[in-house]
Amino acid sequence: MSGYECPVCGVPQAEADHLANHVAFAAMLDEADHEAWLDEHAPDWNEMSQAELGEVVVEHAPESDVEFEEGDHAHAEQHFAQEGGYGRDDLGGDQQAIVEEAMELTREMQDGEDE
Repeated sequence: MSGYECPVCGVPQAEADHLANHVAFAAMLDEADHEAWLDEHAPDWNEMSQAELGEVVVEHAPESDVEFEEGDHAHAEQHFAQEGGYGRDDLGGDQQAIVEEAMELTREMQDGEDE
């Protein structure tokens, strides 16, 4: 199965939800280009669900040439991180707190979708 490329940086993602998470997390981690893209294409992005944001982002995302296997969603992110992408450096206290909060919000959002 092929996925999508991030419309900002080109990182491949397996599906719309993963692409939405990638763009939103990058924006929250002070990646100004991702935040500016979201502000232009999805002004209410921080209030959208993962599925809603995914629908908006994939409208602007080219399909990826990377072939993903079912359940192989983390491969592209791991590959990007190994090449020095975001998340590669040690985070400071404030940045680490932001990442942990984002992870917790994501878990809560995913738990809500399962119900």
